[in-house]
Amino acid sequence: MEDRRFRVGSFFEWIAAAAGAGALVWVLSVPVQRLMGPRVEAALVETPAPVPPGIPADATNVPVMYFLDGREIRHGELHTRLVRLLPEKLLSGPIVRGQGSFGERQTRAYTVDGTRFFVVCERVEAGGPMRVTAIYLP
Repeated sequence: MEDRRFRVGSFFEWIAAAAGAGALVWVLSVPVQRLMGPRVEAALVETPAPVPPGIPADATNVPVMYFLDGREIRHGELHTRLVRLLPEKLLSGPIVRGQGSFGERQTRAYTVDGTRFFVVCERVEAGGPMRVTAIYLP
């Protein structure tokens, strides 16, 4: 019986062949990838609405504002309810008046329970009542 010796040369030949096959697959994949085109889906980017006058530029618009005593204000609520809920003594500055799409826009700054926030009220339809259109937290 003949004794077989392990040849180191054949091991390196197999490694070189595997590396060559891998390189060939990689080189051939580049044109295939170019034919298939980029696989990137565009993201929808919304541009933020301009901040009304009287509100800090880095303020965040929130849909609802909750208070410690259980009260809350939401987008779309009537201006008259806001005035009943938050009396003028809670105002922390003058009312900033401006022009909206359908008439006057009012921006009010409040401080309630140590939290400062801004409420924007304006008409959302011609001849309609004034409503809360934005609540900003600085």
